[in-house]
Amino acid sequence: MVKKVRKACLQAERDYAPQPYSGRVILFRSSHKPLGQTIDPRAGWSTYAADGLEIHEIKSNHENILLEPQVRFVAEQLKTCLEEVPVAGCGHADEVLSL
Repeated sequence: MVKKVRKACLQAERDYAPQPYSGRVILFRSSHKPLGQTIDPRAGWSTYAADGLEIHEIKSNHENILLEPQVRFVAEQLKTCLEEVPVAGCGHADEVLSL
């Protein structure tokens, strides 16, 4: 059963063709950049963010961004974005770097 699930996941990954999202994309990312990471500061997301990309950089690495205490900063930023959505969307600048 596990082999069938893995095989289905691999097939889905091969078949998937990402499409641009018509809205604004908000990216929460860690401040730590591992060796070999792409030099694109938007990490390729601009291609899929038709209405703009907003980036919130959290002082962390990829492994601990959703652990205490870093997750508190993510939660605060996410809450702010969600509170602004009904009024005018989350943010206005092309890129917002915070924390």
